[in-house]
Amino acid sequence: MAWPCLVLEGPNRLNVVAINAIIGLVAQPATGFALFYRPPPVLLTIYEETESLKKSITMKVTTMKVTTKVMLVLFGIAAFAVAVSMSLINTGPEWEKLARQGAFPASPAKAVQPFELLDQNQQAFTEQQLRGKWSFVFIGYTFCPDVCPLTLSLFRSLYGLLEQSENMDDINFIMISADPERDTSERLKAYLSFFNPDFIGLTGDAEVTRSLARAINSGFRVPEHAPGESYFVDHSSNISLIDPSGNFVAFFQVPHSAEKMARAFSAIKD
Repeated sequence: MAWPCLVLEGPNRLNVVAINAIIGLVAQPATGFALFYRPPPVLLTIYEETESLKKSITMKVTTMKVTTKVMLVLFGIAAFAVAVSMSLINTGPEWEKLARQGAFPASPAKAVQPFELLDQNQQAFTEQQLRGKWSFVFIGYTFCPDVCPLTLSLFRSLYGLLEQSENMDDINFIMISADPERDTSERLKAYLSFFNPDFIGLTGDAEVTRSLARAINSGFRVPEHAPGESYFVDHSSNISLIDPSGNFVAFFQVPHSAEKMARAFSAIKD
């Protein structure tokens, strides 16, 4: 079962930090639930302008009401996600050891269904290319200002650790674009080559990508936007692991550590 991608919206920029902190401490570590919270641009502009005028009492009261509702909804979702997740993931001693490394095995492992996207060399890439190799996979996009470059830097560090003991021809590092409108094969190739030219970038039909993301416990949301307008894509930060049989077997949650991931990978692989 793949978790849905949920975006909560509200007017207060400070509440974004608080709510995402709660997600990180409560829902995300326990479940892998792909939750996001961001303020709509119009409301954020109103808030910032009002803040510069020291905020009116009316604005304070309105913000407090919205925040309370959002927080109650969030805690309800987190409690539900924690309860449900306990029946979906392994719970023995081995699971506990892996969890300490930030890895959560899928239970049961699930075969990745057929798909077709384009890689950074404009070649077709299907589920068949996953077979025979271990694959570390995450959902991102080249215009991402934070999570994606950090994840690719982590991939670079993890690659360096694994190549000391593994045959790197048997391991894929894959970034699947959540923004095919802007992420062409050419752009992905230029972007990934900065981190490691062996990394694979995939782009293509948005619905194919969305279905694949759900299958590997990830999610994303592209906001409505006018042609040519700049925008940010909300996406989960999970890194998924697919085995040589093409099965989704585990996912890694933030905070990511290359050292811990290498240890967890060794335990899962063996």
